[in-house]
Amino acid sequence: MIRAPSLRAMELFAALMRTRSLTAAARRIGISQPAASLALKELEAQTGLQLFTRGQRHILPTAAAEALLPAVERLLAEADAVRLQVAALQAGEAEVATLRVASILSMSGTLLPAVISGFQRSSPRVAIRIEVQPYAGVLDLLRQRAVELGFVNQPDTGALAGAEPLLTTWLACLMAPDHPLAGRRAIGLEALRQHTTIFAAHGDLPIGALRRRIGTDAASGIEVNNVYAAIALARQGVGVALLNPLLLLSAEAQGLLAVPLQAEIPLTLAAVAPTQGARSRAVSGLVAEAHRAARAAAARLEAAGMRARTP
Repeated sequence: MIRAPSLRAMELFAALMRTRSLTAAARRIGISQPAASLALKELEAQTGLQLFTRGQRHILPTAAAEALLPAVERLLAEADAVRLQVAALQAGEAEVATLRVASILSMSGTLLPAVISGFQRSSPRVAIRIEVQPYAGVLDLLRQRAVELGFVNQPDTGALAGAEPLLTTWLACLMAPDHPLAGRRAIGLEALRQHTTIFAAHGDLPIGALRRRIGTDAASGIEVNNVYAAIALARQGVGVALLNPLLLLSAEAQGLLAVPLQAEIPLTLAAVAPTQGARSRAVSGLVAEAHRAARAAAARLEAAGMRARTP
């Protein structure tokens, strides 16, 4: 029977995957180079796998090592959470030391980094685990109580019970600077229908419903299930992407133009907890940071000519 590797062996493995150097990996986890070499031999013996080969200057991971890395990183993240929990209990803190958060993709690439950065400054002892999921995936995690907080984009403020609105925007047209519609202050539906439209789902407003709202033929345009893929298509000049202007705050959207769509299709970013009861201090702190980030984002969007509203 294969014996499970030790936590220190897993730390060495992860360090080797990052540094490609036995000496650097040993230094990173605080052991000597001979000890690291011995630990690597023991790890390969325990797993029955060759994990690394020697190159001219660095050691190189094998396909088996690449396949093993995600599971090892999850294990080490869990170990870090346990360490933080123990430290919190030793310090007499009642607060849970790990906060699990689920977020839609567009939030994770725009507002979420600022939210997490602000939260860490006020709560440095709380570990955070983030699950990036589509709208339905975030709701599933909330229903299963697998996370303490979710961020979703819904078409209006009343679409999801228990949601706390953070920021409302209106669907916009993102396009390359040389697109024929780029010089307009706003784009009407009739003008939009004369060009290729790139459709992406938004919250619980799927592509079919979006098409019905703007009145386009089901056979026209391009459909994509990922907002960043829609951005890439727009950048290439393929067409006009109908997206939340919040994505203008993402690095992936730099260089694109956004023009308001002349249609009332609101999208409300909201924070959702799995229960209606009292929130933990960590959840309340994270929601407060989300409101601050939303207000800053609204100001930037309005300066760019987009409609944005906070509660």
